Amino acid sequence: ARIQATFSRSFLKQLILKGPHPRQSMQFPTLLKYMFFLSTSFFNGVGSAPDMVMFASEGEKHSHINARDTGEFTFSLVTADLVDAMNISSENVPDGISEFDLAGLEKGQPVDIRAPFVAASPAAMECVTIDAFQIKDRRGELLDRYMIIGEVVRTHIKDEFLQDGIFDTVAATPLARLGYREYTTITQSWTLHRPDDPVGLKG
Repeated sequence: ARIQATFSRSFLKQLILKGPHPRQSMQFPTLLKYMFFLSTSFFNGVGSAPDMVMFASEGEKHSHINARDTGEFTFSLVTADLVDAMNISSENVPDGISEFDLAGLEKGQPVDIRAPFVAASPAAMECVTIDAFQIKDRRGELLDRYMIIGEVVRTHIKDEFLQDGIFDTVAATPLARLGYREYTTITQSWTLHRPDDPVGLKG
């Protein structure tokens, strides 16, 4: 079963910022005439209240164009079970090719937007595009780098990955990119409280 819920303020830190991921690997389905998605490690949370995420690409990829033009995209967490599918989807294919079909992935059905997510992923987010822009260098010159910022409007979490209301990172075995062609999966986590945290704080 998969829990559908509006985005809670703590979930961004639980899923995106929790754990020792150097750079998480994500899939970003977007919607146009066909279904496209981008496998990227250039992803992070932007902030909370409202909760926002970002992804960036080297070169203007399909997902940037579609998220910009349609105003929406989804995030799907890549796990150890999805490594092969993620790798297949990273291939540069002609416009009009569905990477869902290419990688043999089932589409999860969104609630608040039109873009699907990866049904097999333990956690996914529906996002509305807030900003889309080309990145400049320190001299103000435009680079072949592009960024999308989106606001999360709904989350989808498989209930077996929730423990006491907190996303179980280790159980999900997320994939993280270390650099070059090196990847790792998360198999251990720990809690480190800050000196001024309230007594009894979880997670």
